[in-house]
Amino acid sequence: MDFIQIYIAEHAKELGLLTVDLVLFGFSYYAYNKNRHNIACIHQSKYKGENVTYKYNELENNTTYGLVKGTVTPIGKPLTSLYDNSITGVVQKLSITEHVASRGRYGFWSEHSRVLHERNNSSPFCLINEKFKILVQDASYANQIDMHVTYDKFEESSPSVMDLLLIIASGSRQRGIQTTEEMLKAGTVVSIIGDIIVAKDNSYTIAPPKDKPFYIITGSIQTLLSHLESNKQLYKGFSIVFGAIAVAILFYSGKQVYAKYKAKKTKEEKDRRLRETRHQRRAAMRETDVVEELRCVICQIHGREIVFKPCGHFCVCEDCNDSITSQCPMCRTVIQERIPTYL
Repeated sequence: MDFIQIYIAEHAKELGLLTVDLVLFGFSYYAYNKNRHNIACIHQSKYKGENVTYKYNELENNTTYGLVKGTVTPIGKPLTSLYDNSITGVVQKLSITEHVASRGRYGFWSEHSRVLHERNNSSPFCLINEKFKILVQDASYANQIDMHVTYDKFEESSPSVMDLLLIIASGSRQRGIQTTEEMLKAGTVVSIIGDIIVAKDNSYTIAPPKDKPFYIITGSIQTLLSHLESNKQLYKGFSIVFGAIAVAILFYSGKQVYAKYKAKKTKEEKDRRLRETRHQRRAAMRETDVVEELRCVICQIHGREIVFKPCGHFCVCEDCNDSITSQCPMCRTVIQERIPTYL
Protein backbone atom coordinates (compact mmCIF):
# COMPACT_ATOMS: atom_id res chain seq x y z
CA MET A 1 0.00 0.00 0.00
CA ASP A 2 2.87 2.36 0.87
CA PHE A 3 4.53 1.52 -2.46
CA ILE A 4 1.34 2.45 -4.33
CA GLN A 5 1.02 5.76 -2.47
CA ILE A 6 4.66 6.60 -3.13
CA TYR A 7 4.28 5.68 -6.81
CA ILE A 8 1.18 7.88 -7.19
CA ALA A 9 2.94 10.80 -5.48
CA GLU A 10 6.07 10.50 -7.64
CA HIS A 11 4.25 9.91 -10.94
CA ALA A 12 1.16 12.11 -10.55
CA LYS A 13 1.86 13.95 -13.83
CA GLU A 14 2.27 10.73 -15.83
CA LEU A 15 -0.83 9.21 -14.25
CA GLY A 16 -2.84 12.34 -15.10
CA LEU A 17 -1.68 12.25 -18.72
CA LEU A 18 -2.39 8.52 -18.89
CA THR A 19 -5.92 9.00 -17.53
CA VAL A 20 -6.74 11.70 -20.10
CA ASP A 21 -5.18 9.64 -22.89
CA LEU A 22 -7.14 6.51 -21.93
CA VAL A 23 -10.41 8.48 -21.90
CA LEU A 24 -9.68 9.79 -25.41
CA PHE A 25 -8.61 6.33 -26.54
CA GLY A 26 -11.83 4.81 -25.13
CA PHE A 27 -13.99 7.39 -26.90
CA SER A 28 -12.12 6.97 -30.21
CA TYR A 29 -12.22 3.18 -30.06
CA TYR A 30 -15.94 3.22 -29.20
CA ALA A 31 -16.67 5.53 -32.16
CA TYR A 32 -14.51 3.35 -34.44
CA ASN A 33 -16.35 0.18 -33.38
CA LYS A 34 -19.73 1.87 -33.75
CA ASN A 35 -19.01 3.01 -37.32
CA ARG A 36 -17.58 -0.42 -38.19
CA HIS A 37 -20.69 -2.11 -36.78
CA ASN A 38 -23.02 0.21 -38.71
CA ILE A 39 -21.17 -0.41 -41.98
CA ALA A 40 -21.34 -4.18 -41.45
CA CYS A 41 -25.08 -4.00 -40.71
CA ILE A 42 -25.78 -2.01 -43.88
CA HIS A 43 -23.77 -4.47 -45.98
CA GLN A 44 -25.63 -7.41 -44.42
CA SER A 45 -29.07 -5.84 -44.80
CA LYS A 46 -31.42 -7.28 -47.38
CA TYR A 47 -31.80 -4.60 -50.01
CA LYS A 48 -35.38 -4.49 -51.31
CA GLY A 49 -35.27 -1.05 -52.88
CA GLU A 50 -38.64 -0.20 -54.32
CA ASN A 51 -40.29 -3.58 -53.78
CA VAL A 52 -41.17 -5.59 -50.66
CA THR A 53 -42.69 -9.02 -51.28
CA TYR A 54 -42.61 -10.74 -47.88
CA LYS A 55 -45.68 -12.52 -46.52
CA TYR A 56 -46.76 -13.17 -42.93
CA ASN A 57 -44.91 -16.10 -41.25
CA GLU A 58 -42.40 -16.17 -44.10
CA LEU A 59 -39.70 -14.56 -41.93
CA GLU A 60 -38.36 -15.43 -38.49
CA ASN A 61 -40.41 -13.36 -36.02
CA ASN A 62 -41.91 -11.73 -39.14
CA THR A 63 -39.02 -9.25 -39.13
CA THR A 64 -35.99 -8.64 -41.33
CA TYR A 65 -33.39 -5.88 -41.40
CA GLY A 66 -33.51 -4.19 -44.78
CA LEU A 67 -33.69 -1.05 -46.88
CA VAL A 68 -36.70 0.46 -48.63
CA LYS A 69 -37.14 3.50 -50.83
CA GLY A 70 -40.22 5.62 -51.46
CA THR A 71 -41.95 8.98 -51.23
CA VAL A 72 -42.74 10.50 -47.82
CA THR A 73 -46.54 10.61 -47.52
CA PRO A 74 -48.20 11.97 -44.34
CA ILE A 75 -50.96 9.96 -42.64
CA GLY A 76 -53.56 12.45 -41.57
CA LYS A 77 -52.69 16.11 -41.00
CA PRO A 78 -48.99 16.86 -41.61
CA LEU A 79 -46.81 19.30 -39.69
CA THR A 80 -46.71 22.87 -41.00
CA SER A 81 -43.64 25.10 -40.97
CA LEU A 82 -43.79 27.83 -38.32
CA TYR A 83 -42.40 30.34 -40.80
CA ASP A 84 -43.91 29.27 -44.15
CA ASN A 85 -47.43 27.84 -44.22
CA SER A 86 -46.86 26.41 -47.69
CA ILE A 87 -44.25 23.93 -46.37
CA THR A 88 -45.53 20.73 -44.79
CA GLY A 89 -43.65 17.73 -43.48
CA VAL A 90 -43.60 14.81 -41.07
CA VAL A 91 -40.52 15.52 -38.89
CA GLN A 92 -39.67 18.98 -37.59
CA LYS A 93 -36.71 20.26 -35.58
CA LEU A 94 -36.63 23.80 -34.17
CA SER A 95 -33.51 25.12 -32.43
CA ILE A 96 -32.62 28.51 -30.94
CA THR A 97 -28.87 29.05 -30.50
CA GLU A 98 -27.03 31.85 -28.72
CA HIS A 99 -23.68 32.94 -30.19
CA VAL A 100 -21.30 34.47 -27.64
CA ALA A 101 -17.84 36.04 -27.89
CA SER A 102 -15.65 35.87 -24.77
CA ARG A 103 -12.22 37.21 -23.89
CA GLY A 104 -9.58 34.71 -22.83
CA ARG A 105 -6.92 35.14 -20.17
CA TYR A 106 -4.42 36.47 -22.75
CA GLY A 107 -6.83 39.07 -24.12
CA PHE A 108 -7.87 37.23 -27.29
CA TRP A 109 -11.57 36.94 -28.16
CA SER A 110 -13.07 33.59 -29.16
CA GLU A 111 -16.57 32.61 -30.26
CA HIS A 112 -18.72 29.77 -29.02
CA SER A 113 -22.40 28.89 -29.06
CA ARG A 114 -24.93 27.11 -26.88
CA VAL A 115 -28.40 25.81 -27.62
CA LEU A 116 -31.03 27.73 -25.67
CA HIS A 117 -34.02 25.73 -26.85
CA GLU A 118 -34.61 22.70 -29.04
CA ARG A 119 -37.89 21.06 -29.96
CA ASN A 120 -38.64 18.01 -32.11
CA ASN A 121 -42.04 17.16 -33.56
CA SER A 122 -43.14 14.26 -35.72
CA SER A 123 -46.35 12.99 -37.27
CA PRO A 124 -47.24 9.55 -38.71
CA PHE A 125 -46.19 8.90 -42.29
CA CYS A 126 -45.49 6.12 -44.73
CA LEU A 127 -43.36 5.49 -47.80
CA ILE A 128 -45.25 4.93 -51.03
CA ASN A 129 -44.15 3.98 -54.52
CA GLU A 130 -45.77 2.14 -57.41
CA LYS A 131 -45.20 -1.32 -55.88
CA PHE A 132 -45.73 -1.05 -52.13
CA LYS A 133 -46.72 1.06 -49.12
CA ILE A 134 -44.87 0.84 -45.81
CA LEU A 135 -45.64 2.57 -42.49
CA VAL A 136 -42.69 4.33 -40.80
CA GLN A 137 -42.62 3.97 -37.02
CA ASP A 138 -40.71 6.16 -34.51
CA ALA A 139 -38.83 8.18 -37.12
CA SER A 140 -37.49 10.53 -34.42
CA TYR A 141 -35.32 7.65 -33.08
CA ALA A 142 -33.28 7.42 -36.29
CA ASN A 143 -29.49 7.61 -36.01
CA GLN A 144 -29.57 10.03 -38.94
CA ILE A 145 -32.39 11.94 -40.63
CA ASP A 146 -31.64 14.04 -43.68
CA MET A 147 -33.85 17.12 -43.41
CA HIS A 148 -34.22 20.37 -45.35
CA VAL A 149 -33.49 23.72 -43.70
CA THR A 150 -36.77 25.61 -44.06
CA TYR A 151 -35.81 28.64 -41.96
CA ASP A 152 -32.48 30.06 -40.77
CA LYS A 153 -32.17 33.56 -39.38
CA PHE A 154 -29.41 35.22 -37.34
CA GLU A 155 -30.45 38.29 -35.33
CA GLU A 156 -27.37 40.29 -34.38
CA SER A 157 -27.37 41.96 -30.97
CA SER A 158 -27.27 45.76 -30.74
CA PRO A 159 -25.75 46.60 -27.33
CA SER A 160 -26.33 49.95 -25.68
CA VAL A 161 -23.58 52.10 -24.13
CA MET A 162 -24.23 50.54 -20.72
CA ASP A 163 -24.07 47.07 -22.30
CA LEU A 164 -20.70 47.92 -23.85
CA LEU A 165 -19.34 48.92 -20.44
CA LEU A 166 -20.57 45.62 -18.98
CA ILE A 167 -18.98 43.73 -21.89
CA ILE A 168 -15.61 45.38 -21.20
CA ALA A 169 -15.89 44.57 -17.50
CA SER A 170 -17.11 40.98 -17.86
CA GLY A 171 -15.16 39.99 -20.97
CA SER A 172 -18.20 38.40 -22.60
CA ARG A 173 -20.74 39.63 -25.10
CA GLN A 174 -23.68 38.17 -26.98
CA ARG A 175 -23.20 38.32 -30.75
CA GLY A 176 -26.74 37.31 -31.56
CA ILE A 177 -29.47 34.66 -31.64
CA GLN A 178 -29.85 32.15 -34.47
CA THR A 179 -33.20 30.48 -35.13
CA THR A 180 -33.22 27.38 -37.33
CA GLU A 181 -36.04 25.14 -38.52
CA GLU A 182 -35.45 21.83 -40.30
CA MET A 183 -38.11 19.54 -41.75
CA LEU A 184 -38.47 16.22 -43.52
CA LYS A 185 -40.84 17.56 -46.13
CA ALA A 186 -43.83 15.70 -47.53
CA GLY A 187 -43.15 14.41 -51.05
CA THR A 188 -39.42 13.85 -50.43
CA VAL A 189 -37.98 10.62 -51.81
CA VAL A 190 -36.00 8.90 -49.07
CA SER A 191 -34.30 5.57 -48.33
CA ILE A 192 -34.89 4.01 -44.92
CA ILE A 193 -32.77 1.27 -43.33
CA GLY A 194 -34.42 -0.52 -40.41
CA ASP A 195 -36.46 -3.51 -39.29
CA ILE A 196 -39.17 -4.42 -41.81
CA ILE A 197 -42.10 -5.97 -39.92
CA VAL A 198 -44.81 -8.00 -41.69
CA ALA A 199 -48.31 -7.90 -40.14
CA LYS A 200 -51.01 -10.59 -40.38
CA ASP A 201 -52.73 -8.68 -43.19
CA ASN A 202 -49.39 -8.67 -45.07
CA SER A 203 -48.98 -4.92 -44.52
CA TYR A 204 -45.50 -3.58 -43.78
CA THR A 205 -43.97 -1.38 -41.09
CA ILE A 206 -40.37 -0.24 -40.82
CA ALA A 207 -39.17 0.55 -37.28
CA PRO A 208 -35.94 1.21 -35.32
CA PRO A 209 -33.98 -2.03 -34.65
CA LYS A 210 -32.78 -2.87 -31.14
CA ASP A 211 -29.08 -3.36 -31.90
CA LYS A 212 -28.63 -2.04 -35.44
CA PRO A 213 -28.62 1.45 -36.99
CA PHE A 214 -31.77 3.19 -38.22
CA TYR A 215 -31.29 5.67 -41.09
CA ILE A 216 -33.61 7.97 -43.02
CA ILE A 217 -31.57 9.46 -45.85
CA THR A 218 -32.23 11.42 -49.02
CA GLY A 219 -28.92 10.55 -50.67
CA SER A 220 -27.62 7.23 -51.97
CA ILE A 221 -26.57 4.30 -49.80
CA GLN A 222 -23.09 4.51 -51.29
CA THR A 223 -22.78 8.11 -50.05
CA LEU A 224 -23.80 7.01 -46.55
CA LEU A 225 -21.30 4.13 -46.61
CA SER A 226 -18.53 6.45 -47.79
CA HIS A 227 -19.30 8.85 -44.93
CA LEU A 228 -19.29 6.06 -42.35
CA GLU A 229 -16.09 4.58 -43.79
CA SER A 230 -14.41 7.98 -43.59
CA ASN A 231 -15.45 8.33 -39.93
CA LYS A 232 -14.29 4.78 -39.20
CA GLN A 233 -10.82 5.44 -40.61
CA LEU A 234 -10.60 8.76 -38.75
CA TYR A 235 -11.42 7.21 -35.37
CA LYS A 236 -9.19 4.23 -36.14
CA GLY A 237 -6.30 6.65 -36.61
CA PHE A 238 -7.14 8.43 -33.34
CA SER A 239 -7.30 5.06 -31.55
CA ILE A 240 -3.86 4.07 -32.85
CA VAL A 241 -2.34 7.43 -31.86
CA PHE A 242 -3.86 7.51 -28.36
CA GLY A 243 -3.04 3.82 -27.86
CA ALA A 244 0.59 4.44 -28.83
CA ILE A 245 0.76 7.41 -26.43
CA ALA A 246 -0.61 5.23 -23.60
CA VAL A 247 2.01 2.54 -24.33
CA ALA A 248 4.76 5.20 -24.38
CA ILE A 249 3.62 6.64 -21.03
CA LEU A 250 3.45 3.16 -19.48
CA PHE A 251 6.90 2.28 -20.88
CA TYR A 252 8.43 5.52 -19.57
CA SER A 253 6.85 5.10 -16.11
CA GLY A 254 7.74 1.40 -16.00
CA LYS A 255 11.34 2.17 -16.93
CA GLN A 256 11.57 4.70 -14.10
CA VAL A 257 9.99 2.30 -11.61
CA TYR A 258 12.35 -0.49 -12.66
CA ALA A 259 15.38 1.83 -12.36
CA LYS A 260 14.33 2.84 -8.84
CA TYR A 261 13.60 -0.77 -7.91
CA LYS A 262 17.02 -1.85 -9.21
CA ALA A 263 18.76 1.00 -7.33
CA LYS A 264 16.88 0.06 -4.17
CA LYS A 265 17.90 -3.60 -4.45
CA THR A 266 21.51 -2.60 -5.14
CA LYS A 267 21.54 -0.36 -2.07
CA GLU A 268 19.95 -3.09 0.08
CA GLU A 269 22.59 -5.59 -1.07
CA LYS A 270 25.37 -3.09 -0.41
CA ASP A 271 23.99 -2.34 3.06
CA ARG A 272 23.70 -6.07 3.77
CA ARG A 273 27.32 -6.66 2.85
CA LEU A 274 28.42 -3.68 4.95
CA ARG A 275 26.48 -5.02 7.91
CA GLU A 276 28.01 -8.47 7.51
CA THR A 277 31.50 -6.98 7.23
CA ARG A 278 30.90 -4.78 10.25
CA HIS A 279 29.50 -7.69 12.26
CA GLN A 280 32.50 -9.86 11.38
CA ARG A 281 34.94 -7.10 12.24
CA ARG A 282 33.12 -6.31 15.45
CA ALA A 283 32.91 -9.96 16.45
CA ALA A 284 36.68 -10.24 16.03
CA MET A 285 37.30 -7.13 18.11
CA ARG A 286 34.73 -7.73 20.83
CA GLU A 287 35.92 -8.13 24.37
CA THR A 288 35.03 -11.44 25.94
CA ASP A 289 34.70 -10.03 29.42
CA VAL A 290 32.20 -7.13 29.42
CA VAL A 291 31.12 -5.55 32.67
CA GLU A 292 27.46 -6.14 33.49
CA GLU A 293 26.54 -2.44 33.28
CA LEU A 294 27.66 -2.31 29.63
CA ARG A 295 26.13 -5.60 28.45
CA CYS A 296 23.33 -5.72 25.88
CA VAL A 297 19.98 -5.69 27.68
CA ILE A 298 18.67 -8.42 25.33
CA CYS A 299 21.40 -11.08 24.99
CA GLN A 300 23.40 -10.13 28.15
CA ILE A 301 26.58 -11.32 26.40
CA HIS A 302 27.99 -8.67 24.07
CA GLY A 303 28.67 -5.05 24.83
CA ARG A 304 26.30 -2.23 23.99
CA GLU A 305 26.99 -0.86 20.49
CA ILE A 306 23.89 1.00 19.19
CA VAL A 307 22.37 4.34 20.27
CA PHE A 308 18.67 4.87 19.46
CA LYS A 309 17.31 8.30 18.56
CA PRO A 310 15.37 10.33 19.59
CA CYS A 311 15.29 8.66 23.05
CA GLY A 312 19.12 8.36 23.26
CA HIS A 313 19.21 4.94 24.91
CA PHE A 314 22.48 3.00 24.53
CA CYS A 315 21.34 -0.50 25.32
CA VAL A 316 21.80 -3.20 22.62
CA CYS A 317 24.54 -4.85 20.57
CA GLU A 318 24.60 -4.91 16.77
CA ASP A 319 23.43 -8.52 16.59
CA CYS A 320 20.31 -7.86 18.70
CA ASN A 321 19.70 -4.56 16.90
CA ASP A 322 18.73 -6.52 13.75
CA SER A 323 15.84 -8.15 15.64
CA ILE A 324 14.40 -4.85 16.90
CA THR A 325 11.79 -3.54 14.43
CA SER A 326 10.51 -0.15 15.57
CA GLN A 327 10.55 0.54 19.34
CA CYS A 328 13.31 1.06 21.87
CA PRO A 329 13.36 -1.92 24.29
CA MET A 330 13.96 0.42 27.23
CA CYS A 331 11.24 3.07 26.80
CA ARG A 332 9.13 1.91 23.81
CA THR A 333 9.83 5.14 21.91
CA VAL A 334 9.58 4.79 18.12
CA ILE A 335 13.11 4.54 16.73
CA GLN A 336 13.90 7.10 14.04
CA GLU A 337 17.66 6.59 13.78
CA ARG A 338 20.26 4.01 14.91
CA ILE A 339 23.84 5.15 15.51
CA PRO A 340 26.66 2.60 15.89
CA THR A 341 28.75 3.61 18.92
CA TYR A 342 31.81 1.78 20.21
CA LEU A 343 33.48 2.26 23.59
